[in-house]
Amino acid sequence: MTPQIVTPRSNEPINPCSAKSKVGLLDPKGAEVFSHDSCQGIKQGIRRYDVKVTAHPQTNPRDYKMVLKTHQLIPHPDLTTIVQQHQQHPWQKPCPAHTRTAFEALRERYEDDPRPLILDSFCGTGMSTAKLAARFPDALVVGVDQSAHRLTKHRAATLDNYLLLQAEAETFWYCLAEAGLTVAAHWILYPNPWPKASQFKRRVHGHGAFPVLARLGGEVELRTNWNVFAEEFAQAAPLIGLNGTLETFTPDEHMTLFERKYRERGHALWRFRGKFCN
Repeated sequence: MTPQIVTPRSNEPINPCSAKSKVGLLDPKGAEVFSHDSCQGIKQGIRRYDVKVTAHPQTNPRDYKMVLKTHQLIPHPDLTTIVQQHQQHPWQKPCPAHTRTAFEALRERYEDDPRPLILDSFCGTGMSTAKLAARFPDALVVGVDQSAHRLTKHRAATLDNYLLLQAEAETFWYCLAEAGLTVAAHWILYPNPWPKASQFKRRVHGHGAFPVLARLGGEVELRTNWNVFAEEFAQAAPLIGLNGTLETFTPDEHMTLFERKYRERGHALWRFRGKFCN
């Protein structure tokens, strides 16, 4: 198929074969990308970040302090209070134009070809999105990342069941929920850990949009190389009805470039797998 690429300034499809080279416009040869110019069975989530990883391999899997530079060595003491506050006071934020455009493009595609949805939040270059599309050929896999720069690095796969959307993940979740759309599965792979304790509310589970995930339903898999982040997510999950288990693991294949790098450096990898009880 010839992919269509839509920018938020126009709802008209652009032929990527004739489009000028420009950030936000690319031909993924089998995926569709909805972007804008700024660099802002099926039931079985990467944002690239610039946190510094230690140069020396982690030889002791219990010496988790080597993974990144942070003074926070245990879960945030206000985690429960913050998540409950976000539940009591639902998060509301105007949807950015490019996120709305991306969502409308997804909805149009979904209405034309309704399939189970799999969401890959903070997908970075879309490597994990393509791998999920190959693993679940009967689903429509949707990779979301806010950076056009990262999405332009995508190495296209010869598949037609995935989309890469330039959008703000949290407001994209809200758009899905407001439209009554649910997901079969939600992958959150190595999101920005925001390692300072003062940045807790920017982490996935500390963000005001975290309770919105319950409205999307389905199964959730989160991966990270920081044990504190993993433990926090596992503590926050049941508060929004997401029951699951946390474990260290060794991947059969690398889903993301970060996962490969962390394994090469000897980091312990953490995985939370859960399912919403509703």
